[in-house]
Amino acid sequence: MCLPAAAVMQGIGLAVNTLNTVNNARNEQNQISANARYQTQAALVNMKNARNSAYNEIQQGIEESRKEKIEKIQKSKYLTASAAAGGFSLNSGTNQNIINDVLDLSEVNSKEIQKKYNLRADDYFRRANSYLNEANRIKTEEKQKTKQNLYSIALNGLGQTTSVAQRWYKNGSPF
Repeated sequence: MCLPAAAVMQGIGLAVNTLNTVNNARNEQNQISANARYQTQAALVNMKNARNSAYNEIQQGIEESRKEKIEKIQKSKYLTASAAAGGFSLNSGTNQNIINDVLDLSEVNSKEIQKKYNLRADDYFRRANSYLNEANRIKTEEKQKTKQNLYSIALNGLGQTTSVAQRWYKNGSPF
């Protein structure tokens, strides 16, 4: 009579242990998922911020470039007015060359300004891409950890079942 009671107790113990193992694994999986979601969201927020910064740099480059052109155009108008007020011919080579040089310089400067801001924007876009890659890496790692968790549960349960079975059937006999 004692052996069947012992067998029942071992079976109940195995069931309780299995439920505890599954519950612990589920809690661990929930923690892994929560951490992965948080890290993924943080990476995606960082990606969006980097992209916004890139677009801001591009816009600022456009504005600074436009400002440079306006300043040089105003300067060329001032030079034109000064030459005319001084009685110089606006069509003379020297005066026209100076005005053209100012306008050409404004074009070159504005392109350099815009190039500088575009390079900064490219750096922000690279950062955004890096954050996106990080978010994808985190998701992949979460999937791998989930698989490892499931394998661990299965192997643990198999090991416990084998242990109980060995106790029940010593030397090929159930007694």
